[in-house]
Amino acid sequence: DQFDLNVLLRPYLRDAPRRYRGLCWLVLSKGV
Repeated sequence: DQFDLNVLLRPYLRDAPRRYRGLCWLVLSKGV
């Protein structure tokens, strides 16, 4: 089942620190 990570993580990433966002996207990039 596919779900939109952007929509799911948008509110979380919005409040997350810059460096944490970077790590998040890094993990997502490697995961995908």
